[in-house]
Amino acid sequence: MPSITIELPDSAYRAALSFPPAERMRLGTIALSAAFATTEAAYQDEAEDEEPPTTVEHIAAIREAFADEEAGECIDGDVFMAELREKRGREK
Repeated sequence: MPSITIELPDSAYRAALSFPPAERMRLGTIALSAAFATTEAAYQDEAEDEEPPTTVEHIAAIREAFADEEAGECIDGDVFMAELREKRGREK
């Protein structure tokens, strides 16, 4: 039969040893269910955060951005932020 190891602090381990075997099994099942549910929820959140694969529209936008950059229509991010701070009176 497969086994699962559950890490417990010493005090919790000693307390768990005082329970009858059926109660230890019940608590182990609850802990395992909670761990599984937490892991599953985290996995679902990660799956929802993933962006869809690159589409034709994304590729066209990237191509357009490169063309703008080559044409000199883009400015460096640091330059932009410095100009923005200056306009708002928050220059470093």
